[in-house]
Amino acid sequence: MFYLEIPINAVYHYKNFYVGAGPYFGYGLMGTWKWSAPGDSDSGNLFEKDDYGYSRADFGAKIQAGYRLNEKISLGLDYGIGLTKLERDWDNSPKNSVLSLSVSYWF
Repeated sequence: MFYLEIPINAVYHYKNFYVGAGPYFGYGLMGTWKWSAPGDSDSGNLFEKDDYGYSRADFGAKIQAGYRLNEKISLGLDYGIGLTKLERDWDNSPKNSVLSLSVSYWF
């Protein structure tokens, strides 16, 4: 699944370290499901109502931490956990989560 995500984080800096947290809003751009068994297979769009009908809208919480190596380069680690049910009709619906490592270059 591919989502466009817009985070809104409050970030605290101490020397070269930083930590932050806040909500994020996401929108599902595309995603597919695939199923296969010996001699049979199928696939479809995760966001189509006729297939799985996953919700395109996502909302969640994000935390982040990082270290600024110098004036131009920083390293970061983020974790986001979705709070929105992907499948509206399931009681135990899956939710999005992401762990990301970043290298940033400041202009």
